[in-house]
Amino acid sequence: MASSNRGKPSLQASTRGVEQALKIFKQRGLTRQGMAQTLGIDRSVVGKFLRGDKIWSQKFEEICGFLDLPWQDVAEGVASDSRPFPQ
Repeated sequence: MASSNRGKPSLQASTRGVEQALKIFKQRGLTRQGMAQTLGIDRSVVGKFLRGDKIWSQKFEEICGFLDLPWQDVAEGVASDSRPFPQ
């Protein structure tokens, strides 16, 4: 069966998304290595996410889920039209 990771990485965190993630990292006392081990991914993927580099969408969503952040709010250039804006 063909890998679903063919092609180019597709999602990257926005500047605001990276700031949110780093804030949670600090609050929870997380490390890149610890998070990578928990998620079963390579530490370099976590590093790319935290630098705002593009990574595979599945890994992006897993990281955001681990941090309790909606991936649509973290991703660069993703419209979240289906969500109402806070009043």
